[in-house]
Formats: sequence, C-alpha cells, structure tokens
Amino acid sequence: MRWILTLRSETRFLKTVCVGFSLPELAIVLAIMGLVLGSLWGVVSMVRENVRRQEMVEQMVVMVNNIRDFYSNRIRVTDAGGGTGFAAITSYLLQQSVLLPEQIRNRSAAILLADHPWGSSAPDNSVLSNGGIGVDGSTDSSQFFRIRLRGIKYSSCISLADKLSGADMPLGLVSVTINASAAHTILPVSPDVATTECRKAPGGEENTMDFVYRLRKQDTK
Repeated sequence: MRWILTLRSETRFLKTVCVGFSLPELAIVLAIMGLVLGSLWGVVSMVRENVRRQEMVEQMVVMVNNIRDFYSNRIRVTDAGGGTGFAAITSYLLQQSVLLPEQIRNRSAAILLADHPWGSSAPDNSVLSNGGIGVDGSTDSSQFFRIRLRGIKYSSCISLADKLSGADMPLGLVSVTINASAAHTILPVSPDVATTECRKAPGGEENTMDFVYRLRKQDTK
C-alpha cells in the first residue's frame, strides 16, 4: 500500500503599520543633527587651523636658515640685479629654491608669488595679490632682512605672534611688528599684547606681520 502525504500550506497576511514622524518631531531631529554636525565642523576647523600654524612655524625656521646660508657671502639681501623690494626678492628667492617649493603660487608667472599654508586667499576670501609671504632687504641696515606674512586671520595672528617669536625659533630675531604698529623688541610677543594689535574687522581679518632677523649667524649670539 502506498501512502501519499499531502502538505497544506497556509499563507497568512500580516498587517504592516508604518509609523512616521510628525512635523514637530522631524524639526527636533533635524535641529539635533545640525548641532552635532556644527560641533564636529568646529572641531575639524580648529584642528586644521592648528596644523597650518605649525606648518607656518616650520616654514619660517627653514626660510630664515636658507636665507642666511644663501647670502652668507653677500653684503645684503637683494635680488640678482641688486633690488631690495618685496616682489623682486621674493620672486628671486623662489627661483633659487631658497624659499620652499610648496609656497609657489604659479610656476609659469613672470614674477613668482609665495603663499603661506592658508593659501592665496585672505580670511575674507579676497585674493592676496602680493602673495602671503614676502622677503625684503630694504630695512634700516644691510645687516637685517624682513619676512612679512599677509592675510593672517585674527586667532592665528595672536598665536603666531607668540610662536614665531619664541625660544624655538632661530636666534637673531630683532623685532616683530603687527599691522604697522610699533615694533616689538621685547620678545616673545605675548598673546595679551598681540590681542590688542591683531585686527578682527567685520569685513575680514587681514593681518600683516613683519619679522626682522639679523642676516649674519655670527651676529645672533
């Protein structure tokens, strides 16, 4: 005898209930997400700014040492034709690889411009037409040279005034000037002093900083 087993399947339909957010609940969720993302962006921006400040400190050390080595057998800091202006000397030093390759804005330009780690734009997004970094030999005496930083934002101006005039920098820093104020010869420049001279203008935060160094290493002791 042959038995045939028949299985019977039953299909049951389950009722699915979709539960959504009301408009007030959705608004609360979006607001919380906005706060979280805003906090994360603030942290990321702060980290990036600190990295750029450290890069500027490292670049300044290299620039000072390279300039001194390059002009070790010369009377003063000039370009190839004896010029002493910012544009001529900065372009000349970029061409001679005295300044850093990553500072060059446009390698095909007739006059090379040097930019700092913040790039070619000022904090108000205007273009730094003369570059973010300039080197000048036309100070009061041939014994000195000047490195100028342009388009520095308010918070970094305060931080760099202290960092770039501190004990970790090359010897022979004579003075620091912020936004054409009185030159500071008592170094380092404290954050409290820098706070009063670094600008935080509504239309932008374009701060200019000048660092005057002795040219000869033997004069820095």
